[in-house]
Amino acid sequence: MAIIIINRSRYNKTPYDVLFQPLANEPILLITEYLEGFEGKFPVVERIERFRRNGNVELRALELGQQHPITHVVATSEYDLLRAAQLREHFGIGGQGVASAMAFRDKVLMKELASKVVDVPRNRRITSVLDIHEFIQSVGYPVVIKPVDGAGSLNTFVLKDRSDLVRFLDRCELWGYEIEEFVKGQMYTVDGLYHRGEVVLSWTSRYVNDCLSFHQGIQASMVQLADGHPLQPRLNEFVARLFREMPMPELTTFHAEVFHTEADRLVLCEVASRTGGGAINELGLHRFGFNMHHAWIKAQGGLLDDVLQFRSTPKAELFGFAQVPPRVGTLVGLPEQLPFDWVAEYLPEAVLGKKFEGLAESSDKVAVVVVRGATEEEVVKRMSVATEWMNQNCRWEP
Repeated sequence: MAIIIINRSRYNKTPYDVLFQPLANEPILLITEYLEGFEGKFPVVERIERFRRNGNVELRALELGQQHPITHVVATSEYDLLRAAQLREHFGIGGQGVASAMAFRDKVLMKELASKVVDVPRNRRITSVLDIHEFIQSVGYPVVIKPVDGAGSLNTFVLKDRSDLVRFLDRCELWGYEIEEFVKGQMYTVDGLYHRGEVVLSWTSRYVNDCLSFHQGIQASMVQLADGHPLQPRLNEFVARLFREMPMPELTTFHAEVFHTEADRLVLCEVASRTGGGAINELGLHRFGFNMHHAWIKAQGGLLDDVLQFRSTPKAELFGFAQVPPRVGTLVGLPEQLPFDWVAEYLPEAVLGKKFEGLAESSDKVAVVVVRGATEEEVVKRMSVATEWMNQNCRWEP
């Protein structure tokens, strides 16, 4: 009996030896992108480079399955959900299957399903330039083009006119993209934990800077909404309708992004069957005292106690996070801490000595700062102060 873990996370985020300590007698077989911290902790620890699209990840899992009877497959990255689902079906074990994973990974299929119960942007799968031309003729500019299975807003383009389209076609292949109308509005999120038809835990937030802000050299940041915010019940009801239509796994964390338009409509951007990025999990941890990401990981390995025993006791304080973007240059110094008592958590992310070419996607950052406050406005102001202080106190060389 053994558990295969497909891992793209660093040890400090996912200390699997601690999380699966109750299963100490059951072999943990780790296939990982990041090795540091995991060495020597399991019978099998194998690092694979170019992890995101390297088929050797699946090959090694299949080979390990020939040596051990596999009971569970654990994965948390957006890029690994489908490969984990395929392995589960191959081994004949429980957990999220292929149909469910595809519904959350393929953005065209996702919107097709969601459109039965909520508003979605007009969209089309791109198979040729004809699809782009016909869509723009019908919808008009601006439009958004992005990978159907992307994450982190990587290779997402907002085309405002024909010149933007010409530049896009000049540098990008069309395979694997979708095109959709540009929805103007404030972006909100609903994050939480789902189990057997019920939302066990959730909270609503709004983006201060959204996931496309990295194109302007600014990183995504968000703040939780206060209880009593007028959009909160509407956002929760929106997600409840969505989950009744989507092929939900039995248990998953989730991250839903929803536009609130100037016409007071709620429109789905995307929904994911995984924990949101940045410090979204930390927002829940500080607000509710519960690490839903770790609970989800343990549940994938068969340990459900954290989920079943959870009782919601939120704090009155609100929390937000700011991601500190890299500059062009080599990072040579990071502060050990910030001099503010309202900083709830400081998470250095970058390795000293790493050379950056600027921002390539919304997950690029040197650190994340989680702050607390009594109101949304206070949290946002403190996020700005923390970001500016970090920009002044990180040390860079050309």
